[in-house]
Amino acid sequence: MAPPVRSGLAVLCCGDRGPLTCMRGDDVPDDTWLLLDAFEDLNPALKPIRVGWCSEGARDMDASVVLPLGCWDYLDRIDEFRSCIQVLADSGVQPEADLRALLWASHKSYLLDLEAAGLPVVPTVVVCAGSCAEDITLACGELGRKCARAAIVGDETELLYKPALGTRGQGVVRLRLSAGCAAGAEDLLGLVATTDMLIQPWLPHVSVGGELCFVFVNEELLHVVHKSAAHWSKDKTTAAPPRTDVCSGAPSLGHPVQRLSAEDCAPQLTLARRALALVRQLGCSGSSLDSCLYLCRIDLLPNGT
Repeated sequence: MAPPVRSGLAVLCCGDRGPLTCMRGDDVPDDTWLLLDAFEDLNPALKPIRVGWCSEGARDMDASVVLPLGCWDYLDRIDEFRSCIQVLADSGVQPEADLRALLWASHKSYLLDLEAAGLPVVPTVVVCAGSCAEDITLACGELGRKCARAAIVGDETELLYKPALGTRGQGVVRLRLSAGCAAGAEDLLGLVATTDMLIQPWLPHVSVGGELCFVFVNEELLHVVHKSAAHWSKDKTTAAPPRTDVCSGAPSLGHPVQRLSAEDCAPQLTLARRALALVRQLGCSGSSLDSCLYLCRIDLLPNGT
């Protein structure tokens, strides 16, 4: 059966509300409006509607363009969310490549795919839900070998544990294994009882250097910003630590988000373009050969990881 003929622009948001013709509301961020205004400038016929991604009509709505810009509650019903995105991508909704890449990146094991393709990533191992203490010990041993190969300088007894299905730092635990991995593994069983977990080394310099965020539209660089680690914290009362200049490595002070030029971070931009190509190759399987990623953000550490 041929896919339905669709028209219009829909923005997927939280909850189970059906299509709403009014996009204005307190739950629509200003930056989303800037993007929607740009869409309407390109095609005035694309009048945006707002649709709850888990609403009854989300999978068969009359929309040729679907932007999942406000699905902050997707983790509560991850299987249902992935099914919804899969149905939309298979039905010909655009941007198809973005929807398929979203499915791929919804589980943080995508970092292992990038690593296997030769991209430098922070050393990472995945421990599957329900793993035993021996599995965790073996994973920590593999992580140690990855750190050695990558010449990572960090505290070998301090690790980060992150849910493989998570966002905005939710569920991240930083633990010091004072007696080594074998003894500490028993304390970690509760973390992997019901969910896959990533284990990564704690890198102290990240709390000072922050990260670089490269934003691409139609696979062309739109802008790059440097975010200090203070900007990640939900506690706005915490004093911001000195920011490290991405070029010289010297501490600097200023706003936690700073826009940079492409020339300011040319080596990192080359790596970001390489990562973008891999996202297109690895994450967009099944999409049309001539479709490109409409909107993609690549986050790197200033040292190019």
